[in-house]
Amino acid sequence: MKHLRTLRPWQLVACIAIIALALGGTATAAKKLTGKDIARETLTGAHIKNKSLTGSDIKNGSIGESQLSSAARQKLNSAGTPGAKGDKGDKGDPGAPGAAGPKGDKGDKGDKGDPGEPGPKGDKGDPGEPGEPGEPGPKGDKGDKGDPGEPGERGPKGDKGDKGDPGVSGYEVVGPLEKQINLDDGNTKDTQSVACPANEVAVAGGAVTLSSTGGADAVILESGPDPTQVTQYSPADADNPNGRWKAQAWKVTVKRDGDPGSTVKVQPYVVCIAAQLAQ
Repeated sequence: MKHLRTLRPWQLVACIAIIALALGGTATAAKKLTGKDIARETLTGAHIKNKSLTGSDIKNGSIGESQLSSAARQKLNSAGTPGAKGDKGDKGDPGAPGAAGPKGDKGDKGDKGDPGEPGPKGDKGDPGEPGEPGEPGPKGDKGDKGDPGEPGERGPKGDKGDKGDPGVSGYEVVGPLEKQINLDDGNTKDTQSVACPANEVAVAGGAVTLSSTGGADAVILESGPDPTQVTQYSPADADNPNGRWKAQAWKVTVKRDGDPGSTVKVQPYVVCIAAQLAQ
């Protein structure tokens, strides 16, 4: 402490010589003074020269806080408790780059990278040398029929041909009334054979509906040469291994197509031709 307003004199035994000079001038003390020779509270700070006492002149722990002035105590107690920790400051500017270090050892080979994007299409190359002919491929499907071509020029007249076989001299449709078929509930299906006149050949035949009731109709189940009226008129040869045959009659089978109670009248017929048959 540098300044003291009030001191306890019994604690200042070490300062007797200074007190003697202050009271008696240059005279030599008749005897040695001690704290017992000074009345309590008779010395004040005014009796002590400023800056004449140092910390070494005062016994440690001999002055308590209560013995200090209020200003000194207030100054000692003015320091508060530490405040809360402040916010983190802004990041400082990057420092200058350091000097380049020595070249390191060669690292291990890295993994294979992903394929890059395809590059742009290159220019068309020059044609290569012709290759060897390949094997013929399979036969393709038949194409559509083409459009008719332009008619060619008429060729020269050919030679007269050989005389042909005798042809058909005429035909007739034969359907006798006695061969008509009546279909009803008692006769829903029937067969008739119609013959050609003598010296004529059967080439076709069939049946036609003459009348019907109840919305009925006739259905032809069979129509062809009557097997019992087919005869061979020429034996087998190289051109005709089975020989030549002719039919004399036509056989027809019909069936009623209608509800019960309905009726149908049908006329069978045969187409006959008068022809000179080839031998």
